[in-house]
Amino acid sequence: QTLDSPISVTTPGAEKLSATAVGTFEVLLPEDPKAEKFGKVELRDVFLVEGMSVNLLSVPALDGKGLVTTFKSGMVQVCRDKEIKATGHMNDSLLYVIDGKLTTQAQALMEQRSPR
Repeated sequence: QTLDSPISVTTPGAEKLSATAVGTFEVLLPEDPKAEKFGKVELRDVFLVEGMSVNLLSVPALDGKGLVTTFKSGMVQVCRDKEIKATGHMNDSLLYVIDGKLTTQAQALMEQRSPR
């Protein structure tokens, strides 16, 4: 859904970008990494930020939805009621990456909306 007026977003590098749309996004998170079994998780109220080269999750937004995010020793866990909902790791750029992947539909949307 296109926003009536863009929302300003500041990147970790202090670049100002604009969120132009909001919607629901589906990602696949590992349920059992050893069996490569993934479960579909729906993320609601996701902003589409034009010109952003990576997808970011807002820790305060997760907190506002009752999720607890813990960072320790280069790893991250996102939990609800002590149940782990997502895990991740720190990459070479010192950003935490959630273990998972985009659904085919979400990937197509990202490619359609990416700057050319």
